[in-house]
Amino acid sequence: MTAYEKVLDLIKPKLILELGSDNFLISTAIFIKYIRREGGQLDSVNIKVIPESFADFSDIWTITQQSNTLNVLTMCADKYIRYDLIFIDTSRSYIPTIAEMFFASKVTDSILINNALSEGDKTDSEKGGVKRAIEEWIKNYPEWKRVDLQDDNIALLTKE
Repeated sequence: MTAYEKVLDLIKPKLILELGSDNFLISTAIFIKYIRREGGQLDSVNIKVIPESFADFSDIWTITQQSNTLNVLTMCADKYIRYDLIFIDTSRSYIPTIAEMFFASKVTDSILINNALSEGDKTDSEKGGVKRAIEEWIKNYPEWKRVDLQDDNIALLTKE
């Protein structure tokens, strides 16, 4: 069982928001398979063009081609849209990650983050990457806990 599948088993989400993805491969396929089996909706926001092969899933999957995920999260908060799970797989840098976590926390109690061990790029103005963002989040927001998935590169944060 993958870490993604463990999260789905634990959270049992009906509404998932996926911010970015790894070329619509592993995470998206697992989310679609889960939603197809359990019911619900997957909403994805991605800068990339969606492959035509995914058109068969339009009944359970909506895709927004957009580069600014913060705009999408702000719109969700403004319209009181809540998600059972938000998956962040956009940047490996500290500033975009911590910003997405902040805005995601307004519309969910479960945040799943890919590349959790990434310390960012050499060119980042703020060092530490995704790893630092997660460590600071847990320290600064004690109501959020990290769930052990036995895969340190994927982090599930839940609000208690």
